[in-house]
Formats: sequence, structure tokens, C-alpha cells
Amino acid sequence: MFDTDPAVLDADATLSDVVAARAVAERAEVRILCDAARWADLHRALEHTDTGVSLPGTEQLVSLGGAGTPGVAEFAPAELGAVLGMSPGAAAVLVGDALDLRHRLPRLWARIQAGEVRAWVGRKTAQATRQQTVEMAATVDRRVARWAHSVSWGRLETMIDAAIIEADPESAAVAVEVAARSHGVWGGCAAAGDPVPPPQPGVVHP
Repeated sequence: MFDTDPAVLDADATLSDVVAARAVAERAEVRILCDAARWADLHRALEHTDTGVSLPGTEQLVSLGGAGTPGVAEFAPAELGAVLGMSPGAAAVLVGDALDLRHRLPRLWARIQAGEVRAWVGRKTAQATRQQTVEMAATVDRRVARWAHSVSWGRLETMIDAAIIEADPESAAVAVEVAARSHGVWGGCAAAGDPVPPPQPGVVHP
């Protein structure tokens, strides 16, 4: 893939090589995410039954993503993880992230596939919205997909929280109250209709 020995590169060539290597790595992460989604597709049915319905004591279909994502054979992540050098648990999270992006965050998923947004940004967004409803995830997708390439993760996380509040202000208010009580702190949260502040120019993710 890289034919030149880094030891012979000058300063400018070294920086160019770093940029090229980083681009290759980022494309590879996107490809792995797409492959994880395909792996899930290949393991939606259970081989030991004709109907795909599991029997007691046999492999089950499990939910690795949020609401609205298809079930996956429970042992499928282990085989994927083995070739990626990661634990079955980490592979299960990878598959869940891919399914959440494809089924719950389609705008963001499309941008990732197009190489416009880094895979890790999509994965963290999927994990941040996994416990939310399909409707909440859709609101997040509409609000943040266009900015995901140009803001820091901290800023994007704030936008995600604001979009969740917008989608269900009552549940968000209850969650804030519960969290405040558990920490001995009291405070309010944004109300429905409050605008999601746009990102500031010139702010980029790490």
C-alpha cells in the first residue's frame, strides 16, 4: 500500500505521507462499519430452524442496536470480532452501531458512506442515541447530520442533547430532575421549541 520507506522522506514528504495514511485508515474504518452492517444482514435468521424462530437452548436472535433495528444471531459478533482482533462484546457494539446508523440515523449514515463524516463520529452518535426512541433518533439525525463533519465531538454532543429535548421535552425534563436529585443539584433544561444553536465557524473536531 505504501511503497516508500518513511526513513527516506523529507519533512514535507513525511507530512504528505501522514495525510495519505490517515485517509486510508479513515476509509478502512468506514468499510469495516459497512461490513459490520452486512454481517448482521447475513445473520438475521437462525440456521437451526426452517422458520428462523429459535428453539429453547439454542442460539437466539438478539437486539444489538436501538429500537427499530433487526435482530442478529447472538454468536455472530464473536466470529466477526475474531478476525478484527476484538472481543465479542466490542464486536457486538460495532454491529449495533452500524445497524443504528443505517436504520435510525440514515442521513448520517449516508454521509459516512460518502466519506464526508468519520466513522468514529457516527459510532459515537449511534451510542449516544441508542436508548432513545426511533422518533428521537430521527430528530437527532435531522438536526446534526449536516454538521457532523465540521464541529468537535463536544459540540456535536450538545446538539444531540438539544435535539433529544426537542423531540420529547417531557421525558427530558424528568431525566434532568432525576439526575439532579441523584447529585443533589437542581436546574432546568431547555424547553420545546428552543433553537438548537448552530456551530461556531472555525470549530473542528479533534
